[in-house]
Amino acid sequence: MIIIFITLLFIDDNKQSNENYIPTAIPTITPEPIISPTSNSENKPVIIPTIIVTPTIIKIEPTPAPPRSYVEEMGKLIYEKGINAETLFLKSVSINEWEDESLGCPKLGEYYSDNNKPYKGYKYILSDGKNEWEYHTDINDTYTVICEEILKNS
Repeated sequence: MIIIFITLLFIDDNKQSNENYIPTAIPTITPEPIISPTSNSENKPVIIPTIIVTPTIIKIEPTPAPPRSYVEEMGKLIYEKGINAETLFLKSVSINEWEDESLGCPKLGEYYSDNNKPYKGYKYILSDGKNEWEYHTDINDTYTVICEEILKNS
């Protein structure tokens, strides 16, 4: 009977201890990684230069209609200088601005006003394929200056 009592007592203690049992974490040692020295050149990030191309937008101006004076100047070249009419042509036309009334073609010893600058006008070049003649005219095409003769194949 004593044995049974002790056994019961022992069994009851185990039941109570299992119900109230709280697990306890057991600490373990985590090994630290071993750092071995390595070359710095392997670990450095490589910087690759990047070229950024930005497009350049060029505003293309249409060729202006030539001033009417170019026809008169062609006639002068044909009748006064004997240039062949079949080879004479308008090579280029552009709108320009000049600093004074000389329209970019000052004559030695003459005074030109600059009160209303900039002076706008046309620049055009007539050619016969061998020679070129440069003309400047005001924006209203009322005043034309032969700027210079450019002899290409002299």
